[in-house]
Amino acid sequence: DASDMGPHRDIVGELAEAVRREGLKFGVSDHQIENWSFLYPNLHEPTDLFDTRNAGFYGPPQPPGSAETQDFLNQWLAISEELVDKYHPDLFYFDNGVDSARLDSMKYRFAAYYYNRAASRGKKGIICTKYLAYPDSAGVHEYEKQGRSPKSIRPYYWQTDDVISNFSWGFVSDMRYHSVSAILDELIDNVSK
Repeated sequence: DASDMGPHRDIVGELAEAVRREGLKFGVSDHQIENWSFLYPNLHEPTDLFDTRNAGFYGPPQPPGSAETQDFLNQWLAISEELVDKYHPDLFYFDNGVDSARLDSMKYRFAAYYYNRAASRGKKGIICTKYLAYPDSAGVHEYEKQGRSPKSIRPYYWQTDDVISNFSWGFVSDMRYHSVSAILDELIDNVSK
């Protein structure tokens, strides 16, 4: 982690403190569960994924196409719970990875843990996920990128995030921005729902 390697600082803790000092809500984004499928290497290239000294960083190594092991899921849950206990986030965001119904028991354990910890501090937490990882009433459904927001008014809270360029989340040299009117049209449409 960044405290033991790299800058030797608790970057998330510093960010949480700065955000709250400004009177804002603090959220964390956890992508650890995606390591199962996103980090699997091309086996023809050298990698440190299978070096047991790196299991705490990558998670236990996995064979391609296999279902997540209980060891991997336990590690994911422990990391997520650590984020809750150390930083008390107002919002907890999962990008992908928790969507599958086969993970329901683990993600519901996390939801109970997170919401109970928030309640014990007199707070109301929010879990935000893509797709339908949690029922609408248990979290905030997130729609990513243009054209994926709800087509009509929904009874539950939701959010959307989008790019203002040619579908890049970061700067690219040939960046082409959407027109102001297209960005405003999308904003107005989303706010109206």
